[in-house]
Amino acid sequence: MDSIDGKIKLVIELKEKGTERFVVEQIRRNGLEDNVCVISFWHRLIKNVKEIDSGIKTGVLLVGCPADTSIAGQAFADVLVMKYTFVDAEFVELSHKKDLKIFIWNIDDPDLIKPFADMRVDGIGSNNPGILVDYFRRSGNNLII
Repeated sequence: MDSIDGKIKLVIELKEKGTERFVVEQIRRNGLEDNVCVISFWHRLIKNVKEIDSGIKTGVLLVGCPADTSIAGQAFADVLVMKYTFVDAEFVELSHKKDLKIFIWNIDDPDLIKPFADMRVDGIGSNNPGILVDYFRRSGNNLII
């Protein structure tokens, strides 16, 4: 965590119940409150993180496209983290109107980056982050979380 130094945003996925307090303590201990987003498929864990420290950015992971953005509000989340195949421009626009960010996962094909960058998603995950670095360097477009 020491090497982050404000240069990147760290996304931490909670995969087990009972890890929330420890993760929040580590975030605080390392001064990462402004450079982190805690995400999980376990939406109750995200709600717990917000109850421990409302200043930490959080996101709910999901597969599918909900009818609206209320699923984020139920967990007090700042971000919807969605499988890219379920994200379209209409949902991105709806989310942004509700002051929610949209992160997508996992784009591993460089040809899929541009359509989502054009939709103005707020974050893109990949198993091959080098393709994202290459695309954004070449395009001059910055993806800011």
